[in-house]
Amino acid sequence: MIERIDAYASFPHYAEHIRPVWDALPAERRGKFLAPRGTTWGERVGTHKPEAVIIAGAVDAYRWPKLPLVMVEHGAGQTYYGDKRLASSPSYSGGDDLDHVVLFLCPNRVVGENWLRRYPSARVAVVGCPKLDRLREVQRERTGVVAVTFHWDCPTIPETMSAMPHHLRALRPLGQALGAAGGSLVGHAHPRGARRYEGVWAAVGAPYWRDGAEVLAKADVLVADNTSLMYEAAALGIPVVVLNAPWYRRDVEHGLRFWSHVPGRQVDEPDDLLDAVLEAIEDPAAHCALRSAAVTRCYEYHDDHAAGRAARQILDLLDG
Repeated sequence: MIERIDAYASFPHYAEHIRPVWDALPAERRGKFLAPRGTTWGERVGTHKPEAVIIAGAVDAYRWPKLPLVMVEHGAGQTYYGDKRLASSPSYSGGDDLDHVVLFLCPNRVVGENWLRRYPSARVAVVGCPKLDRLREVQRERTGVVAVTFHWDCPTIPETMSAMPHHLRALRPLGQALGAAGGSLVGHAHPRGARRYEGVWAAVGAPYWRDGAEVLAKADVLVADNTSLMYEAAALGIPVVVLNAPWYRRDVEHGLRFWSHVPGRQVDEPDDLLDAVLEAIEDPAAHCALRSAAVTRCYEYHDDHAAGRAARQILDLLDG
């Protein structure tokens, strides 16, 4: 029996997925919520020695190579297995090098099946998305804000690269058009690209919102290239516009974002962005249908109890 379990998050978006589960655990079973030096979402590790750790990303599994780990999926479960270069990547469900993960907490059955196929002796539980529990509690009001976010330039394959260079010239005109209509443009980016994109958004003349939860709480429309944030927005009823780049390969099927369950109108060319955003603001039935289909595929549950389900799975593991 493990008396207490700790948590560790090296990135803020990892912490956003772990924290609701952590708070759903009884206080007496929680150890420390840990984070690297210089961050704000947890305590420094120091000399602390956990018994077991909750994580939300493969990079953090390597921080604790000899401990039993619980992994919370930190996004929608996007994989890139249409390309052999990522066929065994531990960054995506079903990847290698995670034999010390004893419990996988998953947003949907596809993710769960991927992990179980690779690690048949591990526990796998489909719980939904704990992060969404709290976001659904936010009382949303129309703000006139359109948020645009970009992925970081992960150079592994074309689909993990940002679409920003292709659409950059459309951003300032978009902000000007929104401002003239009484709205506003704000920028966001994947945490791994934050430093780069702060400068990009300053040059565009739009404020930069670092916190993804703020984007989901205040934006009327989300424009994005490749991020789980678009599926979270769709689950909250926020219209989504999806940016493609010429280097995204249409003949390679990865599933979900590429290309079977895209949660909004897709924009291939910068000149079409403003029209797509204005259409999304109106939120026609076709947009609603795309969101609904994507959310149904992405999240097994559509309630406010994912964190509780995850916490019960963890307690069962600790007491086993």
